[in-house]
Amino acid sequence: MRSGNYELGHTYMYNYSLAGVQGLKWLRDMKATQPADEFLTGYTGNLAYAFMGSQHIRMTPSGRTRTAAWWRYTAYSEQSMESAVRPPVIGYDDWYKEKAGKAINGLIDLVSGDSGPGSTMTVTVEFNVTLGP
Repeated sequence: MRSGNYELGHTYMYNYSLAGVQGLKWLRDMKATQPADEFLTGYTGNLAYAFMGSQHIRMTPSGRTRTAAWWRYTAYSEQSMESAVRPPVIGYDDWYKEKAGKAINGLIDLVSGDSGPGSTMTVTVEFNVTLGP
């Protein structure tokens, strides 16, 4: 976005959510693992979205000239075993998270503790983008 209505230094927010029927986006994103599907549909999927799931995305323009603009992007997500095995759509309902989700994470905590395999982890991806010629 070299031109447009944005303020340098202001952070713009976008939350990518898989709650409710939005969870079907995960199935689309997983198509990145199916080369035959790309041949048939022309869509390659997005493994980054498939891995990170719901996430908070922050975009901050840091500079611009007449022909270029610089943006800093940060995507943040917390991953747990419950989120790894969560079924699309119903897995985001409160009843599922309160019952199955807590049971799954509780079992992992008993086996692995706070930092062992399967424990909750935070994923943060940061990168800069230059838009211009």
